[in-house]
Amino acid sequence: TGTLPSEIFQLTKLTDSFVMYSSALSGSIPSQVGQLTKLTNLLQFKRNSFSGSLPSQIGLCSNLDTYFKMQYNLLSGSIPSQIGLLSLLTSGINFSQNSFIGSFPSQLGQLS
Repeated sequence: TGTLPSEIFQLTKLTDSFVMYSSALSGSIPSQVGQLTKLTNLLQFKRNSFSGSLPSQIGLCSNLDTYFKMQYNLLSGSIPSQIGLLSLLTSGINFSQNSFIGSFPSQLGQLS
């Protein structure tokens, strides 16, 4: 339980997965998530109580090639256009069960 400390994103040598699944975490997802630039398989924040906007720095995780999962949170606002920088994703992206508003950014069309 608690919030996700921004210091956790100093694990910049992670190359496979970063998973915070059903961890009873709340608060915002820190912009430092963009420091996980070497991740290739999975970035997952599923089934928590994260709120606020999805940080645009998520687009810096551009080596991610399999899954990006954000479902079952309390995220709101619009999905940042930088999500289109995750163009290597092949197996899925999931934003369901949040409170995003507006249209999906056209950059989502750049995803494989």
